Order: sequence, then structure tokens, then C-alpha cells
Amino acid sequence: MTEMSWRILAKTILVVLVINGITGGSKANASALSLRCANEAAYISESRRPTMLFVGDIMTDGWVRARMERDGPDSVFPPQYRTLFQNADVVMGNLEMAVSERGEANPDKLYSYRGDPGHLSLLADIGVNIVSVANNHTLDFGRDAFADTLHYLTDYGIKYVGGGADLDEAMRFRIISVGDYKVAFLAASRVIPTVDWYAGYNRSGIFQAYDPKPLNARITLAKEEADYVVVYMHWGVMYNTVPEQFQRDMAYGFIDAGADLVLGAHPHVLQSFEFYKGKLIAYSLGNFIFESRAMDIAALEVTVGEDGNLSARLHPYHLIRQSVVPMTDQSALENLRAHLNEISFNAEIDDDFYIR
Repeated sequence: MTEMSWRILAKTILVVLVINGITGGSKANASALSLRCANEAAYISESRRPTMLFVGDIMTDGWVRARMERDGPDSVFPPQYRTLFQNADVVMGNLEMAVSERGEANPDKLYSYRGDPGHLSLLADIGVNIVSVANNHTLDFGRDAFADTLHYLTDYGIKYVGGGADLDEAMRFRIISVGDYKVAFLAASRVIPTVDWYAGYNRSGIFQAYDPKPLNARITLAKEEADYVVVYMHWGVMYNTVPEQFQRDMAYGFIDAGADLVLGAHPHVLQSFEFYKGKLIAYSLGNFIFESRAMDIAALEVTVGEDGNLSARLHPYHLIRQSVVPMTDQSALENLRAHLNEISFNAEIDDDFYIR
């Protein structure tokens, strides 16, 4: 008997005891309560399995800011398309910006991103409850703005990994309950503009992964406390659709250290998928909320089965003039599926976009 079946049986027995002990044999009351019990048992048996949803880069500056100020925050991801996100236990993405009203743009960078703190309400409304801050943009406006970023995320109830007020916090894994399971989340970056951005013992910053050994060690520690470990990496070459060999080697090392799922961002496009020792690697999830005028994007849904195994499915979207809309055209869906199958290793996306 499955764990879910045991739960239903236990609840049914409890309600029967309540019926016999409280209703005093009233057939009407017992009948009504039995009906409610049956309905609840049916709901439990048919309820969704514990689910996590992962997206790529999130940034609300530039053209996205202009769109939100002109048409409102909902214009970049209309509420009618959010059900999948709002029903998930975890929604995670890469926060590709500072969130602050302080600081000066880094003069040595071509692009510096800083979002309006109030726009984090959009992420909270969508269902985002954890982000990676390990990337090449969260310190674009300096350490004061970075401190504000961590503060505002906390205010909106959004956890963060991959950065912090010091190295200890930057390396810290966060555990979130997903159904009856504990999932640990870690993040790090192998794309950092300068070593000054590295978190130190008395310095805020990013958890760097140019040397993967510290991250591997944290993965092993996380695995001792959690049922699953998710690693979200910032790496690779922008706009390349296949990963570099160093990405594949690092991902294998993460899984050898105890990771159950490896995700990536930075290239701004969807990259290859691969299974290693039965664990999924999504080398780049591309963009989510970003400046792009037109491109194909996707959300990765990862579900915990009753047997404890993880299953993964893609949900394709278009990013059109900074607005996220579901991909529904059959030819577009087939073209995306064919493209991803062509570039993936040891993985196949089926007609329903499950990754096998």
C-alpha cells in the first residue's frame, strides 16, 4: 500500500471513530460526515503530487521596467497564465539584477541592472519563493544595493541562495518542505566580473564556483539533511545552445557529490538536457521575465512521485515584447521539441514535453 493510501485509510478510520463517538448514532449526522469524509478522501487521492517549478533569468529593469510602468506589472506575466506556478510548492528562478534605489552603475560593465523594490510583488504574486542571486548582475550597483536586494527579498518572503552578507551565508543551503520531503537548494556562479564580487569571511558577495570543490562539499552536507538536493548554477557561454565541456564535467561532479537535480542559467537561451546516473541536468533554462522582444522560453516542472522518484516536464512559453504567454501553436511546439531533442544528450522530450 502506498504512503498516500495509508494516509487516506488513517483519515477514514479517524472519521469513523468520530462518527461513532460524537454523533451519538444519528444517522443523518453520520451520513453527512461520511459523505464529507468520502469527498476528502477522493480529493486526497487525486491531489497533485509535490511539485517544483524552475525558470531562468528574471530581470525587471530596462524594457521590462518600461512595460510594467506603462501597462502595469501584470502585463509581463498575465494572471490567467499563472495557475501552474501558483499551484507549485516551490517556484525558483535566477534573479539577474540588484533590487534597490541606491548605488551607482558599475562603469566597467556594458549592462547594469537594478529593479524597483516594489516590483518584487509581481514575483511574490506569481508564486516565486526562492531565487538564486549568484550571477554577474546582483552587485551591478555595489554592496549597499546588494544588501538592499537581500533585505527586500526577505521582506517579500522570497528566500535566496548563492550570495549573502558573508561567505558563510553565501554558501548556505536552504531547505524547503515539498510535500513530505525536504529539498535543499544551493546556488553558485562561474560567471563573476571580478574577484571583488566573491563573498568573503567579512565581505558580502557571491558564492563562486570557478573552483567547484567548496560547492561539492556543501552539496554533500546538504544531502545529509535533505531528501533531495537542487543545484542552480550560473555558467556557460551566452547564446550558445549547447554547454561547454567544463559545464558537463562540473554537473557530473555535483551529482557525484549528492545532487539530485542540476539547473543552469546565463546563456539566455534554452540549452541541452542530459541524464547522468539517472539525475537530470538542465544546462540552461534561458530567460523568463527579461528584455527579449521575441524568443522561446520554458518552465521546468519537477514532480516527486509516490515512489520518491523525480519526473520532469517542460512547459513552453513565448516571451513576446517582454510578456510571457503560453506556447500553444502546434508547429511552434513541435519545432521547439525537435530542437531540444537535437541538442540534448541521453535525454528525449516526448510529445507531452516530459523529459525521459
